[in-house]
Amino acid sequence: MVDAKKTQTTVTAAKELSADEKMEEAKRYTGELVNKALVAEEAYATYSQEQVDKIVAAMALAGSEASLALAHEAVDETGRGVVEDKDTKNRFATENVYNSIKHEKTVGIIERNQVEGYIKVAAPLGVLAGIVPTTNPTSTTMFKILVALKTRNAIIFSFHPKAQRCSIHAAQILYDAALKAGAPKNIIQWIDKASLENTTALIRNPKIASILFGNWWSRHGACRAAVWQPVNGGRGRQRCCLYRSHRLFGPGC
Repeated sequence: MVDAKKTQTTVTAAKELSADEKMEEAKRYTGELVNKALVAEEAYATYSQEQVDKIVAAMALAGSEASLALAHEAVDETGRGVVEDKDTKNRFATENVYNSIKHEKTVGIIERNQVEGYIKVAAPLGVLAGIVPTTNPTSTTMFKILVALKTRNAIIFSFHPKAQRCSIHAAQILYDAALKAGAPKNIIQWIDKASLENTTALIRNPKIASILFGNWWSRHGACRAAVWQPVNGGRGRQRCCLYRSHRLFGPGC
């Protein structure tokens, strides 16, 4: 005779993490991403203008070639918009943005003023956080990657949970192209599992130099409480921040 008590299987439910525990786990996870990005950024900051331009050109081409496929993915995943419009946005974010910035000098001395006796030297900010919405997931991702790497910055993304797959695919396409063109590993990263805790921990990390976000996210309390002043990084032409005596005083166009 079988003893039911001895054969009974006991299932113990996983303990639900408290809010504080979730936040601590998010800090640990995003902190690892930031530390890897810092290593990549340190290497990338030594690249020449020619090396940077080669990487940016390769990414723009890869993004443009994948534009239609990414448009289909964005519409399928988010249920927003139409494929033709998404394709137009993707091409603008790659082809038009690239043509706008490809001749700009972003390494070393970018201006000499003999009359007033000063020079301007371009320097990267460091590691950027990129916040991507569900409305323009693939185009915004590719735009932010192009302007970040053109100015020798590393970038870590937090994608909208309802547009996670297509956003990651867009980032992966440009990241693969960047690596083939000579970019350092981890110069582009993203949060694999979208959550408010992970996003908040990322943008509040003191090692994040600046945040690229859209107008929709500026109302979020975590963004307003961030260590660094956020920069509106939609699909416009914002590309850098300028320093005067090592102090951030405004976004440059």
